[in-house]
Amino acid sequence: MSKAGRWAAAILGFLWMAFVYASFYLVQQQRPLGAENVRAIASLLGSVATAAAILIASASVGHGICRRLGILTEGVWERLAWSTGIGLGVVAYGVLALGLIGWLAPWAMAIWLALLVVLSLPDAAVMVRLRPQLRDLPRPGRALQAYLTIMGLLTLLLALAPALGWDGLFYHLTLPKLYLAQGRIAPATDAPHQYFPGLMEMLYLGAMSLEGDVGAKLLHLAYLPLSMGMVYLLARRHLGERHGWPALAVYASMPMVWLLGSWAYNDLALAFYQLGALCAFLNWRRGEKGRWLTVAGVFSGLALGNKYTAFVCPLALVAFIAWERLRARVAAAKAVREVASYGLSVLAIAAPWYVRNAVLTGNPVYPFAYALLGGQGWDAWRAAWYAQAGSGLGWDPGALLRLPCTLTLGLRDANFYDGRPGPLFLLALPLLLAWAFGLWWSRRPGSRRLQSIRPESAPSRPAAMGYTLVFAGIQYGFWMCGVTASSALFQSRLLLPALTVLSAPVAYCYDELAALDLRSLSLRRVVGLSVALVLAANLCYHVLYTVRVGPLAVLVGAETRASFLERNLGAHYAAMEAINEHVPVEGKVLFLWEPRSYYCERVAQPDPILERWAWLRHLHGEADGIYRVLMNAGYTHVLLNRGGLDLVVQGQLDPLQKTDLDALDTFIASYLEEEASVSGAYELYRLRGEGQ
Repeated sequence: MSKAGRWAAAILGFLWMAFVYASFYLVQQQRPLGAENVRAIASLLGSVATAAAILIASASVGHGICRRLGILTEGVWERLAWSTGIGLGVVAYGVLALGLIGWLAPWAMAIWLALLVVLSLPDAAVMVRLRPQLRDLPRPGRALQAYLTIMGLLTLLLALAPALGWDGLFYHLTLPKLYLAQGRIAPATDAPHQYFPGLMEMLYLGAMSLEGDVGAKLLHLAYLPLSMGMVYLLARRHLGERHGWPALAVYASMPMVWLLGSWAYNDLALAFYQLGALCAFLNWRRGEKGRWLTVAGVFSGLALGNKYTAFVCPLALVAFIAWERLRARVAAAKAVREVASYGLSVLAIAAPWYVRNAVLTGNPVYPFAYALLGGQGWDAWRAAWYAQAGSGLGWDPGALLRLPCTLTLGLRDANFYDGRPGPLFLLALPLLLAWAFGLWWSRRPGSRRLQSIRPESAPSRPAAMGYTLVFAGIQYGFWMCGVTASSALFQSRLLLPALTVLSAPVAYCYDELAALDLRSLSLRRVVGLSVALVLAANLCYHVLYTVRVGPLAVLVGAETRASFLERNLGAHYAAMEAINEHVPVEGKVLFLWEPRSYYCERVAQPDPILERWAWLRHLHGEADGIYRVLMNAGYTHVLLNRGGLDLVVQGQLDPLQKTDLDALDTFIASYLEEEASVSGAYELYRLRGEGQ
């Protein structure tokens, strides 16, 4: 065949191939991907790219800061942990600044991230060159590696699905959504939670300004491997090389960390920053090069930027620094300078949130400490309701002694579902107490200094053990004080920072069981087998939970977002859909006994601490007065969470009186007309006189 003929044959062959494939795949039944699949996958990739861009920018700028502080090490994972943790704080404060000046737009966020990368190009290049070293990182045993891989992949699937977590729908995601609607960070609703320290909310705001809420969830998930790396570093560097992977296994045994990793919360970040602050202090104590006290202050400040409860961390570290200087008999002036260096770092990093509150409300820790500091928009009645003083355990010695068992079993937990610590910490409690008692006994005058049971252990390790135990003990003590006063504070999730720190001492004590081995019985091996069974049980639960949630179908577009949310959120999402359908765009909805409003597309006032009706009664009396106030405030509709109200009344969770319930019945009968009822759990009403 001639050359021209071969060209003609090739062209005809190409055209025939195009015709066959086009005719085949253009038929609806033969298409491998529909439009809905393409949209879902594109959205998924956009969310992953958004989170990756924020993490890359954070790691780059954080690496530069670490370099200037002189804390860079040879370990690539250690560099990533310190650099990314600090860099995420830089990104959050940049988002806060953009929001305060009213530049909440995708272009502003993209410029901010690009600016961070450009300013840290040399460090970004260093981070890229470190990538091959990731292949050389030490790896755990095959069983633990398989456990971590499967649990991580399942958690990633859950994180990529639409948001489900309660607090995320309540305020972690709702506040960024409202700020984006306003175009700036400003008071958006009558909820005290908008004045809480908001470092994670700023990261969520940055991600949501670019690509939805899934990218925001991925940023919280990123703190899970960061925390694992920091636990590993704490155990390996300060307790011994062989304790790194066992400590990580103890941390990974907590079911709560995997569940929280799939939600838009702030608990993993809070625990990571407090653990990082303690590690930095221990590095300083060992005399390592670099400004580790400043790093400890930065991490403590970032922890205070997540939750008020993080104040325990700087208090403990100030005491540790003072104790170290006292033991070393350092001159008082030098000791004061070191404490001041740490304290000023904490204040500089944490200050923006507290200054913001002082300017907007007059109370830097709004809404708390109302009796002392007051607070605009708050009052003594709401402060007392929020505190629920007297509803806790009280100072019952028996209940306090049973508290570790009670919190592990979840017998009184306000939110046990998201705060399960697992059994290993309770199992290790006698070992930890015995080690602490032995340390105290050896420190008495005339006693020999305690050495580890294992002869090859270094003398410095017990000191690091002591600091970790005291740090966790202080955290536990403050938590215990809270649960004695208020049942609302009985949440095991609030102990995550203490449990994260305890992972390393627990692994250390388990290893020390080798000293008790007999010829026919190894207690350490028995405990090791039990730990393997605990991890297997966790894996089974997480697999079943993932199957029940069913994220895969919605990720690839085989299930609609609405169907996924209806299946997992049930009546709550149906109630939000009812509002979006029945309430006009200009309408305004008052929620009663429902704090979550993320999926509501109308202006709404949620019920953040379930006090709204009782507070309205306190201020305005009977139903007619409440009706006039709501009309004057522009409300058109009321959403009543009947199921939530029944739960509160039957469980006597809040101090509602019968007169409050009678007034509610009168208000409904006299001033409301039902628009929709959702499964008997929610009732949507229109205020009479509206829409007629």
